Amino acid sequence: MSLPGLLYIPLWWFIPESPRWLLSQVRVEDAEAIIRAAAKKNGITPPENLFKGEESMEFLQLTSKEKNQHSYIYIDLIRTTNIRNVCIITFFIWMVITIGYYGLSLSTSTMVGDPYINCFIAAATETAAYISTWGILKCTPLRIAFSSTLLLGGAVLLLIQLVPSIVWNMGVGA
Repeated sequence: MSLPGLLYIPLWWFIPESPRWLLSQVRVEDAEAIIRAAAKKNGITPPENLFKGEESMEFLQLTSKEKNQHSYIYIDLIRTTNIRNVCIITFFIWMVITIGYYGLSLSTSTMVGDPYINCFIAAATETAAYISTWGILKCTPLRIAFSSTLLLGGAVLLLIQLVPSIVWNMGVGA
């Protein structure tokens, strides 16, 4: 299933770098060349002094100061108590969500009924979940969205135990 992704490898040589990233790396000439090529392709004439303005110089000075200030390494994730706790909790939540997701995904084939319809229902449910999650993240803070969706998912998984077994066995032996 992942073999079609190999078709994107040649794009590495055809898609230019982000001018914003190039500017953050103080590669002004490369960023200017990319912007001028894009402007030419779009039939737009860019200004002569593209990165010579006052704002551009302030940005370049700011990025060069930031580069000289501090470079972060992985040890910084456990150096302070606060960030260490956040990393441990995030890692734990990531593991639990991944195990739960794959457990639910792999159990789709064991559901009663037509396996193709079950797979379609699972895919439709996942698509609806992605769309609703996107909507929730657009209008609520991350902390509230994250905790509420985790609580809702956990509650639904716990409430599955209350569904009578007769519902699960519908259609068996028919």
